[in-house]
Amino acid sequence: MNNQFSFYKEYPTDKRVETVVAMAVYAGDRIEWIKEAVESILGQSYANFVFVIVVDGDVPNVFTQYLSDIANKDDRVWLMFGAQNRGLSTCMNAAIDATLALKPKYFFRMDADD
Repeated sequence: MNNQFSFYKEYPTDKRVETVVAMAVYAGDRIEWIKEAVESILGQSYANFVFVIVVDGDVPNVFTQYLSDIANKDDRVWLMFGAQNRGLSTCMNAAIDATLALKPKYFFRMDADD
């Protein structure tokens, strides 16, 4: 993985999951959208996934606090931070690179406003 992004904490890359769900968050999002999107994914009955949330550059502190709390409560949530805004495609490529070792069968993308 390139060094444009850093992990919030260490995550186990030796496990296997069937699915990766990835979402990028940037300063133009709204906290209510982020909460609704995250709660929707984590509330699914299907649970064999890792949810990679990439924070794309500087965002409001309320975003960071909420996402950190979620990552601390649910091991399926992998949180990554970018030092500066790089755009959606770079964020998704970082999420793919970060999860290749998990050998997922599926990769889904979620938007905070979906």
